Amino acid sequence: MPLIKSGSKAAVGKNIKTEVAAGKPQKQAVAIAMSTKDRAKKMPERGQRTATHNDSKHPGSHDDWEKLGS
Repeated sequence: MPLIKSGSKAAVGKNIKTEVAAGKPQKQAVAIAMSTKDRAKKMPERGQRTATHNDSKHPGSHDDWEKLGS
């Protein structure tokens, strides 16, 4: 069963129960649930734009190659 990707206490509790039910030791289940919580807090909000390769203006970008061809 997939874990809930949220930082709430309820989500952490459910994730621990899920991992214990899957046969993991309790300490490992807690570590997995806390890791999932930390990752969820680092994720951008839904709908927010993140940087992509096309946004970067590093040397060797598509624009530089067009200048060389002219």
